[in-house]
Amino acid sequence: MIPYTISYEAEDSDNTLTGEARVTDSPSASGGKKVGYLNGGSSLTFNKIIAPMTGNYRVTVAYFSGDPRSFYVRANNGEEQFHDLPKTPDWDTVGTYDLTLPLTEGENTITFSDNNGYSPDLDRIIVEPAIETEPENPGEGDDDLGTPGDSQRYGDITVTDYTHGLLVSNGQYEVSYNTQTGFVGYSWAEGQKMRGFSAALNLVRVLWKPKVMRVMRAVEHRWRFRMDSAKALS
Repeated sequence: MIPYTISYEAEDSDNTLTGEARVTDSPSASGGKKVGYLNGGSSLTFNKIIAPMTGNYRVTVAYFSGDPRSFYVRANNGEEQFHDLPKTPDWDTVGTYDLTLPLTEGENTITFSDNNGYSPDLDRIIVEPAIETEPENPGEGDDDLGTPGDSQRYGDITVTDYTHGLLVSNGQYEVSYNTQTGFVGYSWAEGQKMRGFSAALNLVRVLWKPKVMRVMRAVEHRWRFRMDSAKALS
């Protein structure tokens, strides 16, 4: 699975604050600022949260809370979740809390609110695919590429042909593509994986550099040529 981890700062100007919520200075916050005063019906909405595909995502919340507090959180217009957070040692020490939210492909919003109570001060959120997320339920053997063949290098990227597809790797992460089933698999050094079908290639298009995409397009053209040739001979 391609490494996909993006941090969003609470104080970002793209975000929406309501009620008493406001940006304040905080030397311990990741960007030197945080959003506090989430009380009395206030909220913070993180806008422009990008998801390369629809599925569950792990959201790590960095926060400050000198006493136990809670918040409500929802993605887009989805169902609200209630979370009780443990207190941090003081109001200057950051803590983290993990939760899972469903996101849709493209831009999303994540809203934290206090529901007329008192919520922690928020530093940032870190969004990444939930571990072992499977956007679709492939049949057994869909990711079997068969026997490896020739390999070609494109800079630091290696493309290896297989009987039923190809494998693209740069040593940190790899993408496998079964040209018969359209099945795609991702993995990276930390051991996290995601599996899905050809629509999941949106992840590659969103995250990979243009140079890598040129390689992928060249690989795709090569495989289309091989498949068309096989059809012509059959």
